[in-house]
Formats: sequence, structure tokens, C-alpha cells
Amino acid sequence: MCKVKQNISSGFETDLSILRKQHVETLHRIKPENPEDYTVQTYLCNNCNFDTYFVLKFLQHTKTCLQNKQSRGRKWLKCDKCNYKSKYSNALRGHQITNHLKDDEIQWHHCDKCAYKAKQKRYLKIHVHVHHMDEKNTKWYKCQQCPYKTKFEFYLTSHLNTTHLVSKRYKCDQCSYGTNSSSHLKKHKIHKHLRENEIQWYKCESCPYKAKTKPGLRDHQSTVHVQDKDVKWRKCDHCAFKTKQMKNLKLHMFNKHSNENEIVWFECEKCPYKTKHKFSLKMHVNSYHLTGSEITWFRCDKCSYKAKRQFTLRNHVNAVHLNEEDIKWHQCDHCNYKTKHSKNLKTHAKTLHSSETKWHYCDKCSHKTKYSSGLKRHLKTQHGSE
Repeated sequence: MCKVKQNISSGFETDLSILRKQHVETLHRIKPENPEDYTVQTYLCNNCNFDTYFVLKFLQHTKTCLQNKQSRGRKWLKCDKCNYKSKYSNALRGHQITNHLKDDEIQWHHCDKCAYKAKQKRYLKIHVHVHHMDEKNTKWYKCQQCPYKTKFEFYLTSHLNTTHLVSKRYKCDQCSYGTNSSSHLKKHKIHKHLRENEIQWYKCESCPYKAKTKPGLRDHQSTVHVQDKDVKWRKCDHCAFKTKQMKNLKLHMFNKHSNENEIVWFECEKCPYKTKHKFSLKMHVNSYHLTGSEITWFRCDKCSYKAKRQFTLRNHVNAVHLNEEDIKWHQCDHCNYKTKHSKNLKTHAKTLHSSETKWHYCDKCSHKTKYSSGLKRHLKTQHGSE
């Protein structure tokens, strides 16, 4: 927020070009007699009469206002294979390439430094920028309110809107949920409020699995049905961890290799619990501190069972209501062990078949265990530690 006089050489800094342009070039439409001094009052939109003292609100408005101005008067262009429509021909073309062309019909854009290929040139540019750009030549866009940083200005703007903007633009009409992302609201309604028969399911062609969203089905197919020789593993630079999905690698990096002084902890107001993840804090509060009607229950649509956590409900459905032929078994590659839960298989493989066992040692006695949960239980039962 800026409301005071500033000398243009003294001080204003930002990683966002939209703010630089607005602050330095247009100078809030004020033309002072002395070009050295600028009385900054409010952020004003160039396309309408909107003004605000708040940078984040200004960013949000500018984006939508410009889009509305550009699209005004344009005709809708409809896809001839589905319900998708857009006012921009390049967006429609990108949709058709991504969703409807067969692999042998696509003009692939290949990376000249690795095996990556993309259906659209812009995705290849992003890939090169993210994976092959030298660190010293990388321009980072950093959030001024938390440790978040990104190589793309768009992602920083999106981060500001979804994370730090207090007022929520999109609100759920069935509960108190609010967000500044329309796609987040759509996901929320699908996962929280739609009944089984109202959901447009995306079904896997290779097994009984079905997903509530198309990205969910894509994740399943890339994780479960890709042959080992075709898997593109995402490997950690700091340890032996590898995964098939980039989001899992990012989560691993954040959980295991973040610098302590860069971590923003989410702390519980009612107990010493703290976590690196906002959703984990919400889950903790819902599980341990809410009572009665305050609790968000996840209810089974086949019986009276209810749970405070979604994955607990999912485990219940898998264990109780799935037919034998519909169960997705996770089979061990080294023995006959199989389980309904991928987490159990990972624990089994790590405990029985891994040559790199990580022992968890008690600092009060000689006890050791392969499980962090086992160490916590030991400390609590044997030493009275919480």
C-alpha cells in the first residue's frame, strides 16, 4: 500500500512488471509540477474507474478487467467434439491439440536436451526454462510476504491472489468455503458437495478405477499403467527419492529438504501442533478441536459410517464396500504380499526389502525401530513423552 510522497530514485521495488509499469510510467495518473516527487494516492485501473490502495486487489482487478475488455464483442468459438468453447482461436486450437488429436496426428515439439516432448510450443518453452536454465541466469519472482518464489511472473500473481488476498472472490453457495480461484471452487464442489450420481466420472480404460476430475485420471494412468521402460522418473537431487509425478517431488523437496529458516509454520492455536501445510492444520483442527456441528464429516453413501478425514472414509469404502473384482490390489515385486493401500505397500517394501533401512533411534534408551510412528509410540508408552 502506498499513500505517501516518494522520490522515484529512492525506493519503489517490485518483481512484477505490471506494478513497475503502473507505478513508474503511469504514476497513478498524477502529473506533479516537480517531476522529482510523486504523491501516491491509489492504484487506478487504466481501463475503467476502479481504484484501490491495496496492491493485491489491484492485481486481481487488472487481470479480469483486461480479459473482459479484450473479449467484449467477440463471438464464442465452439469445439466440434465436446462442450468446450472460447472467444480466442488459439485457445480453441490448443484445446483440440491437447484433448482430441491422436498421438500420430500431433506435431510434437521435442526438447533438444532430454527426452521431453510437448503438444504445444509454449509447454516446451516452460519445460526448458524450468529444467535446463542455468541457476545463475534464472530470474526468480519472489513473494514479499512468504518464502515462495517462482520462475514465472504469472505463477507469482496466482500465488498472491490465492494465498495472500484476504477477501475471497469465489464463494461456495453450500458452505463457508471461499477462494480466489474459480478452478479451486469447481474442485471443491465436485469433491465436497456432488452426490455419486451427479458426478461426471472419468473412467480408466485399463482397470475399474474412476476419477472425479480429468487430471485425477491422468495422474492415475501415468502412475499405474505406464510400463517401467516408459516411465520418466522425477529424481531428487539431494537423496535417493524418486517418483513418477512432479507434484510428489515438489512435496518431497518441501518436506525433507527445506531450510528451517525459510519454512512458514502453520501453528495450532489450541495445542503445540505445527505443520508446514495449511491443509494439514485444517485437518488437525477438524480432527481434534472441533465439536458437534462444527466438525466437517465425510459420510459414506452406502452405510451410516462417517469420518473426520477423507482418506479414512476412502479406506473404509475400499475395505467394506468394494467388490473383490473392483479392488485395485497393490502387489509387492519381491514377494506374494498384496494390499489395498499403496501406503502399506511402501511401508512393506521399505521394511522388508530395502537395503537402505533408515532406523529411528530413541534418545533415551537403546530402542530402535524402522517406523517413525513406532518411535513416537515407544516414547509415549515407555518415557511419558508427548
